Amino acid sequence: MLRNRWNLLPPRDDQPLLKYVVFRLEDFEDISLSSARKRFLLSTAGILGFVVVISLTLPLLKIVFHSDDIRWINPSTHTLLETSGSLISIIIAMILSWEYLASGKTNVLFLVYAFFAISVLDFFHAFSDYSHNLFVWYHSASALMGALFFFCSMFVFHDDRPDSDHSVWIRRFSIFSGIFVILLFTVLFSAYHSFVPNVLSISLQQQINVSMAKGRFSASIYAVNYAACVLYALSGILLVRGFLKTNDVMYLIFGTSTLLFFISQLFFAFSELWNPMWWYWHIVKAVLFSGLLLGLAYGFTKTFYRLYVSRMRLAELLDNIKEKNLEIEKAYVTLKETQKYLNESEKLASIGKMAAMMAHEIRNPLGAIANSVGVLKKYSLRPEENTEILSLVEDEMDRLNKLTEDFLSFAKPSHLRKNKTDLNTVLVETLSLLKTEKTKSSGIIFQESFAPDIPPLMLDRNHIKQVFINILMNSLQSISQDGVITILTRYRKAEDEVEITFADTGIGMTEDELTKVFQPFYTTKDKGLGLGLNIIHKIVKEHGGYLLLSSRKGEGTEIKLSFPACRKTVSPQTLDNVSELSDNILIKD
Repeated sequence: MLRNRWNLLPPRDDQPLLKYVVFRLEDFEDISLSSARKRFLLSTAGILGFVVVISLTLPLLKIVFHSDDIRWINPSTHTLLETSGSLISIIIAMILSWEYLASGKTNVLFLVYAFFAISVLDFFHAFSDYSHNLFVWYHSASALMGALFFFCSMFVFHDDRPDSDHSVWIRRFSIFSGIFVILLFTVLFSAYHSFVPNVLSISLQQQINVSMAKGRFSASIYAVNYAACVLYALSGILLVRGFLKTNDVMYLIFGTSTLLFFISQLFFAFSELWNPMWWYWHIVKAVLFSGLLLGLAYGFTKTFYRLYVSRMRLAELLDNIKEKNLEIEKAYVTLKETQKYLNESEKLASIGKMAAMMAHEIRNPLGAIANSVGVLKKYSLRPEENTEILSLVEDEMDRLNKLTEDFLSFAKPSHLRKNKTDLNTVLVETLSLLKTEKTKSSGIIFQESFAPDIPPLMLDRNHIKQVFINILMNSLQSISQDGVITILTRYRKAEDEVEITFADTGIGMTEDELTKVFQPFYTTKDKGLGLGLNIIHKIVKEHGGYLLLSSRKGEGTEIKLSFPACRKTVSPQTLDNVSELSDNILIKD
């Protein structure tokens, strides 16, 4: 039952002491959580133990050396110690007030009250040495009010509420109203101090200078200081418990401070004005406030460092999001283009099937007409002008027949008959068909370089020859006069691929033409269907190869065909410097 009640005491597991000045054990990346916790607890125990040992040593020395009358009466030094502690306390109160204005945590408001009360009352205590009663009562009131506010702060944890102009004004009013009440109490206490009990066990005048006062404290002073001891002890235990539950080091810093306040007030009862114990606790108090300020400063430093790291990570995350957005936008554009292409492809497929049927039906009457024209030309019983018309009809019939054959080659599925084929031999045979008197008279030169180590490939000889003829015919048509056509073969052993390069010095293509050249029925020529490169691509793809096309306007065109020596996928190395990939067509920048 006691354990359950203990667990109900504040704070909760997810409740840090402050909202913005938070320093957790998880921030230590170089040591484990348990090691960091042990290190902090041992440091706290060491500080408290050291102070307790010194506190016990002074009374023992007093007994051993019979030094009851040792006193060092120095009001100026006392004033310096108290005002420095008061100044540090007001700085801590200001820091906590900024925290409260930002977070709205009610427990922080009570901590502001605690440090402001300690600061104001200690300041009045430092400058009230003209009256021994005020001198001691201000000190005792400072301890009691500070302890009371510390204790209350452990029971007023509120969840953070959303900020608004109204809530900010309420927070400011809460701070200033509390400060006003503390100042009013201090002033009224100073005005009516004659009504408070004497601070010493012996009766003295109310206004006697503190440097002349001597003796033990009265029962009322002991009662006030022991009450402060109890409140400081309970607050310190709850704060250390908060550290153990939340791993928030700020709990331990404030808990250590309140436990030192507890020890201070406890041993205050054993001191007398101006004796060594009395001076010792003034020094400890000044050091305590300095340590607390340093702890808050360290917490601020860690908070700002975390904010800096978070900002850097956020900036990096935003850069990554921007990059991803650009990738998504590009992917979206590509997807729309692909969708458009698929829609067009579906339409073209339907039209292609119908057109293939029509082309097949047209080719039969074309053959009959061509035969009839041949028969008419065979006879000489016709005028000369009829012969010219018949020749024109025959040429046009040949052209229509060629277009029909191209269309059927593009539309109908291929039935490959692959055999082991010497690629160099197929190229030689193809070139022999194209090296005519007409090409020689046009000043076109063929440059050939065939690698001897080309392995035999599994190819359909006729289809591959058709590919070579189509490519070379395109090169011949792009060169008007005096040009060079280069044909190279080589075996890339690392990729296990055979590469054939066709390069010409023709008119070339623009970048826009290069992106459209593989679209069906696109052509820059006056004659033709625009299916030649599509037929080339289709046959190359059916052989497991791919095609690389590059061209510059006015400089020429280069086509590279790659075929696997054995069945394999395209090597990733072949995709370097490639800006657009469509199926097995690579268009190089």
